[in-house]
Amino acid sequence: MMTGIHNLQAFALNIQKTNIKFDLFSLLRKWENMYLYSH
Repeated sequence: MMTGIHNLQAFALNIQKTNIKFDLFSLLRKWENMYLYSH
């Protein structure tokens, strides 16, 4: 499960590097923290 999340984060960072206004990385970080605290 965590591997998939980290792959998505890397993908989101690549999108941010292309100067697209895209806040998926921070959204995933929040989701990951919620997931870790709830389990």
